Amino acid sequence: MCCSRGRKSSLRMIEYAAAAVVFLLLAALLWGLLKKVAARAFTLLVNSVAGLLILGFLNAYLGWSIPVNLQTLLVCGLFGIPGVGALVVLHLTGMV
Repeated sequence: MCCSRGRKSSLRMIEYAAAAVVFLLLAALLWGLLKKVAARAFTLLVNSVAGLLILGFLNAYLGWSIPVNLQTLLVCGLFGIPGVGALVVLHLTGMV
């Protein structure tokens, strides 16, 4: 009876250790995922601000009327400077 009690406590310790390892692995995976999402969100933010500044310059100093709305901001944010170029081409062809 004495030995079976010691076995149960050692098995319980192994269960706790395994649970801790699984928890740490899941926490590491979640941390890596959050870092990737934050990096992509920061890139999207920087591209959106740069695109907005370029569109503002084109509208103010060249007299163009490219609308600054959600669609144009998403194009600028996702594609960066080439997205602004695509919007300029669409504006020059009369599609925007």
